[in-house]
Amino acid sequence: MNLEYLWQLPNAFQVNDVVTIKGVLPRGGNRFHINFQTDSSKEEGDVIFHMSNRYADNQIVFNTREFGKGWQEEETYVNRHFIAGTNFEIRIVCDSKRFKITIDEQPLAEYGIRIPTKSIRFMYIYGDAQLTSISFER
Repeated sequence: MNLEYLWQLPNAFQVNDVVTIKGVLPRGGNRFHINFQTDSSKEEGDVIFHMSNRYADNQIVFNTREFGKGWQEEETYVNRHFIAGTNFEIRIVCDSKRFKITIDEQPLAEYGIRIPTKSIRFMYIYGDAQLTSISFER
């Protein structure tokens, strides 16, 4: 399954905003990604928050890409949450200094903000996953 979902955020992504993403990981899948970005294109603009869920490799990777300068240093975590054939819930909360990520109500990581979040205009989710719901709370 090759999911591509692009959602334009109404008013950027701000402090105390919360995104909850629920879905299912298909058997035989490999990875899926969540980006908060400045442009509707995967190749253009800044990717302020990138979460790469590499469940076939037992890794979850966070990063930021500044357009024209490339990707920055990755932060890698061991995947103890995503298993092919199971449901998942990811919750991402933005505070003034970091994104706080939980999976299935268990804390995973705090990823420091490297580019101001006020320029986030799009959420882009792609890869091997089936989404069942997405909610946005302000």
